[in-house]
Amino acid sequence: MEKLNSKPLKIAFTGPECSGKTTLANWLATELNAILVSEYAREYLTGSANSYQSNDLDRIAQMQFMLEEKALESGSKFIVCDSDLLVMKVWSEVGYNSASPLIEELFERSHYDFTFLCKPDFDWVFDPLREYPDDAERMGLFTRYEKHLKNGSGAFTVLEGSLETRKAAVLKALDNKYIQHPSKAD
Repeated sequence: MEKLNSKPLKIAFTGPECSGKTTLANWLATELNAILVSEYAREYLTGSANSYQSNDLDRIAQMQFMLEEKALESGSKFIVCDSDLLVMKVWSEVGYNSASPLIEELFERSHYDFTFLCKPDFDWVFDPLREYPDDAERMGLFTRYEKHLKNGSGAFTVLEGSLETRKAAVLKALDNKYIQHPSKAD
């Protein structure tokens, strides 16, 4: 697949924990031969026994933003983000009743050409960094993400169902509008 224009296409996967973001981001980065920007929170919190404060979220958001900016300078045609600044904003709102001024600023400065909102419509899988195993809580978080995205100006697609269904929806959403198969470019 090739990009239609010269500016890197920046794609984000967002949504509640255990909704398929990492699986899909890894797959799409491979599919597009893209730079993958991993979720920095996982690196930051690994080994922390899930202990953090609001200022830790500021540090995580700042590094996530910097990693995304650095990826844009890579010369790659595609940047795939396994998380975004909306994750940091929602995490802060839920955990601390509001996002810090820094997270708000980074959220406003962040730009994604396309966002995929992953719905947590499958069983929760244990991970020591995950905090919300309850299906009702996960759906409540999903609704919060969806509301933020509807109030924004960017395009987004909700991904739900099986992994294959989600992959097909990603390719359909990106096909021709953002990427073009080499055989169609002639």
